[in-house]
Amino acid sequence: MFENNFIDIHTHLLPIQDGPADIEEAVITVRIAKENGISEIVLTPHYMPGDRSYSSSDVYSLFKELDEETQKRGLRVKLYLGNECVIAKGIVEDIKEGRAFTLGGTRYVLCEYPFYQVPFDFMNILYELMDIGYKPIIAHPERNFYIRSDIENLLELKNNGCLIQLNAESLLGAYGNTIKKFSEKLLKDQVVDFIASDAHNCMRRSPATLKKAYIKAEKLIRKDYLAELINRPKAILK
Repeated sequence: MFENNFIDIHTHLLPIQDGPADIEEAVITVRIAKENGISEIVLTPHYMPGDRSYSSSDVYSLFKELDEETQKRGLRVKLYLGNECVIAKGIVEDIKEGRAFTLGGTRYVLCEYPFYQVPFDFMNILYELMDIGYKPIIAHPERNFYIRSDIENLLELKNNGCLIQLNAESLLGAYGNTIKKFSEKLLKDQVVDFIASDAHNCMRRSPATLKKAYIKAEKLIRKDYLAELINRPKAILK
């Protein structure tokens, strides 16, 4: 089952925002990913509509710099660029205009689910994205208090075409027992479509957690479902 060929679709390994301090630390973190069976990584810095401090051209240049440096070091890890998009007014236009990046240039959009509340227009924006051909992937909904209290909104989104991404550390208990148990339930009920590390650097949410989460999941779910979770990222990045 574990052939050291994982794809991580949610990481913050570019040296901006809350990611690594510099290119050198970013390369070290990519090396850790490689050593823990990850062969492809989507770099997904945060994107918020209207954030004037964010420049998509600067982010792309930094992505190219990191890609070149990892190849120079012989790491042989394929890197893709994307964003973790805050779902708020303006995001649909920003995605359409290329200011916010989809995952590796596909139609899949990593959508940040807020931790403490759900904006009133959150679901409407997701449906607007789907109406024009994009495919939302909801990031770490298990960390949202309201989802844990009432899962029906999440199930409605999934039933209407959204995909669900679970954080590795949620399953491993890093955010407490309540989130761990809820993550286990989402897996057992086959609500989850992806597990990703949401790695930020070599110390905080290391990419090494992805393999650990798959090992944990192996004890909870059927082998065919686990295989789907591991293989699905490759299918969406074609």
